[in-house]
Parts: sequence; C-alpha cells; structure tokens
Amino acid sequence: AEMERLVNEALSSALGLAWTRVVFRAQQTSIGPAQLAQRQGLVVYESPLTRGGESIGQIYFAREKDRPFSKDETAFLAQVADAVALAMDRLLKLEQSETLKAQWDATFDAI
Repeated sequence: AEMERLVNEALSSALGLAWTRVVFRAQQTSIGPAQLAQRQGLVVYESPLTRGGESIGQIYFAREKDRPFSKDETAFLAQVADAVALAMDRLLKLEQSETLKAQWDATFDAI
C-alpha cells in the first residue's frame, strides 16, 4: 500500500493518474483493479511485475477514460513497473535476511 501511494504521488500530476494498484500473485480479490477501473469510468494500463523471469504480480495505473494512455506513456509506465519490481525484490530479500538473522540469534542464544 505504501509503494502504491508513493508511485501514485510521484506520477499523478505528470500523468493525471486517479490511482495505482500493486497486486501480488498470491493476493486474491473479489474484484480486480481492471474491473474496478471500468466500474469507475477509468481507463487502466496493466504491467507485469517480474523478478528473475518469474512473475510476482501486476501493477495497474488508472486515469480518466477521456485520456487513454499513449504509446510513450505505456513505455514509461513499463519502466516504472520494472523499478517497482526491483524495489519489491530488494525489500523481500531484506525481510528474508532479517528473518534468518533472528533465527540465527535465537539458535545461538539457545546454545
């Protein structure tokens, strides 16, 4: 949610975004961002989030229907998606290393 907010704040004035959503592969929702945008009368651009060739989710960018995304804008948003995927990968690796450290500390303390 924080990543969505930061990306949306950074891009909303330049691209006129209504909202940005990051959906991880494991997340299940009753209504997807594309359907939500359609119900709200918005147009959406969807880009995959990949890590090492593996899909980790999707990022959605939505704005008013009367302003469809141009080819240049979608190319730019695909680059943003790559940067978001890289940032998420780094956060996941940091979280994993902190978990391993905590496990090591607990094992060491038990000895």
